[in-house]
Amino acid sequence: MDQNTLIEVGAESLVPCDDCPLTVREAARYLGVSPQTVYLWVERKQIPHLRVMGRNIRFLKSELETFECRGRRGRVVHSTASSERLEGLQKVFADEVANAKRSTRKNEPPSK
Repeated sequence: MDQNTLIEVGAESLVPCDDCPLTVREAARYLGVSPQTVYLWVERKQIPHLRVMGRNIRFLKSELETFECRGRRGRVVHSTASSERLEGLQKVFADEVANAKRSTRKNEPPSK
């Protein structure tokens, strides 16, 4: 992802990509490893990550930079600021899913 790229969140707001979570594939590309390695690190709790809606795994670029700087070793310890950002992102994603479900229901034909 380009640093200047903006991603639409909701109908009206755009968020700079530095604040947007990365997918497993994007995180692997950023770290220069395979997606399987990233999944292994997640399973071992060696890399800071966020689970969105249960199964989806996301990463904050700032957390990956810290992870890379410390040599990709040791247990993950989230800072308070980081945890607050993760909670905020979880709320944004939950709101987006709820909005998508509501709009899908509006487009469904009435049940008989």
